Amino acid sequence: MFGVSEISGVVFAGLIGFLISAVWYSPAAFGNTWFAFQQSLGKTDSTDKRPILAVILGNFLQAFALLLLMVWTNRFDVPGAIGIALLAWLGFSAASSFIDNQFSPRPVMMWMIDAGQRAVTAIVMALVLAIWF
Repeated sequence: MFGVSEISGVVFAGLIGFLISAVWYSPAAFGNTWFAFQQSLGKTDSTDKRPILAVILGNFLQAFALLLLMVWTNRFDVPGAIGIALLAWLGFSAASSFIDNQFSPRPVMMWMIDAGQRAVTAIVMALVLAIWF
């Protein structure tokens, strides 16, 4: 079903997603604010590498899911890619994480930082896949 080209596109989009995360949570962007929220919640363990591995795996899974949606809808044009990414983000990421956030001590601003990152990542990944194919 999927060949080397498709797998390569998913891997590349996943790596781009990881780079977006690295920039988004850097001190130059939202990193200082986000880390301050983490500290206020008592979460300061920066030696644990499992979250980084989760980000990498999650980005590959997200890129693969976006590719499947693009294949199923046969939309590899820019407007189609952006639309698919936004609908996937809104329906499956933003909505569910917003609900979860209401039952946690996390401030809404922290959710907004995370949700914004996920929206940008989904859009850029979908654009990468649209250009790739």
